[in-house]
Amino acid sequence: MCTASFGIAEEAYKFRKNLITKEEFLLNSQILCIEVSVSALSSMLGHAIIPIPILGAVIGNTIGTFLYEISKDNLTMKEKLLIEDYLKEIQECGYFLENEFELHNHQLQREIKAYYKLLEKAFSSDYSIAFQGSIELAVSCSIKEVEILKNEEEIDNYFT
Repeated sequence: MCTASFGIAEEAYKFRKNLITKEEFLLNSQILCIEVSVSALSSMLGHAIIPIPILGAVIGNTIGTFLYEISKDNLTMKEKLLIEDYLKEIQECGYFLENEFELHNHQLQREIKAYYKLLEKAFSSDYSIAFQGSIELAVSCSIKEVEILKNEEEIDNYFT
């Protein structure tokens, strides 16, 4: 547990200093946790098989770590390429989503500015500007054209 904590703290330090990317931080942290888990599990199994205090855990840990290193190093080139492609694809998706977010964010900002301008007109202290602004606001809110009161005559007819 301490080994994993110190290892992840070191990775976090590297990430904060921009020495590694977010993806590298997550990947390194996951690998570190797997290695610590293998070490702990092999120590426990070693102690269960060789019930001599400390000796069983040390032998189990050594054997487990050795076997893990052998299996880890035997990743084929195909698997390594698959992992690299996967990481590249994740990075591309991240760039795409970031660009999409920026596009939608700019569009939203433009629409909010236009909406505030409409509200400013609709609630102006000058009644003629407020009347015209309320018509524009109704149109922008997709109110049916026939339901919008556009002049004094239509207002009088509506309320009588």
